Amino acid sequence: MRLYVPLPLDTTRFHSLAPITSNTAHPPPPAAQFRCAVEGVVPAASLLVTGASAEQALTRACALAPALAVGLHLNLTEGMPAADATAVASLLAPTGEMRGKFGFRDALAAGEVDMEHVRVEVRAQLDRFRALHPAHAAPTHLDGHQHVHVLPRVAGIVAEEAAAAGIRWVRLPSGSEDLSGLAPPRRAFYDGIAADARAARAVFEHAGLAAPDAFIGYTTMGREATRGSVTAALAASGDARVVEWMTHPGYPVVPRPLAGGGALCTCRAAAPHHHAAWCSAAGSGVAVSAAAGCGPSDADDFAGSDDRAHEAELLTSHALRAALAAQGWATAPPPTGP
Repeated sequence: MRLYVPLPLDTTRFHSLAPITSNTAHPPPPAAQFRCAVEGVVPAASLLVTGASAEQALTRACALAPALAVGLHLNLTEGMPAADATAVASLLAPTGEMRGKFGFRDALAAGEVDMEHVRVEVRAQLDRFRALHPAHAAPTHLDGHQHVHVLPRVAGIVAEEAAAAGIRWVRLPSGSEDLSGLAPPRRAFYDGIAADARAARAVFEHAGLAAPDAFIGYTTMGREATRGSVTAALAASGDARVVEWMTHPGYPVVPRPLAGGGALCTCRAAAPHHHAAWCSAAGSGVAVSAAAGCGPSDADDFAGSDDRAHEAELLTSHALRAALAAQGWATAPPPTGP
């Protein structure tokens, strides 16, 4: 049985997505993700190309883990678009940034989103991925930031553009976990995503895209991620032969304002002997301008907490490897062929 564990090379929760100018220092890339790729059970990563440190993150990931399968983490909800704003105006709020997780969904349901604008942005992000990749390679797979790729009408466009780009593997967050213990609003949101994903399966398959048999991760985020919760979720996947486990490893970010403006972003290590080495290897702790984000109020609660570090520790633990092996799971990247 194959367990597919892509980690997000996303800088969304660490930095605003404003473009980096020629005189703006690069913000730190995601150090914990590098550690998980090298030391952990992670065979793949998904790059959010609109993130402020996307180029640096991709370059370092390819250097530290050459065998890592890197895909596109499609973003239609947060920060600035990859395309020219005038070409995707219906995706944007009055601020010029994208509408947000619920704002995009509400606008889509209300018919306020021009679907040609979605296509333009999807293409722009695929183009940016190839431009950023050291070998100018296409993504090996695709998933969606906040699962936007399975939304009605969006899924069809994503399927067409992904297939045209040579992508053959896509996330399908249909869910196989028991969500009864979650708070009602959270459960309702995940139930909606799972329903959209089930409807999208035929759309993706028609375009020649493959997807895992099952998906876990709704009940294994942050402190909820334990050997017990992960193995229980896998056991609940029934006779699935390929399962995707959604993860969000990271290290807490501490932005410190600088006298001349901007901020210094550093990793706050709960276990310095582990975290500090990877923050250093990633180039963390560099000055960034206010335009590149990571100002005093930029990091959200999840980015500033130890929850993502908790996931990183689990993903690199020998105990998790043993527990997965005992259940017959072997981690593997997505297939590259049709």
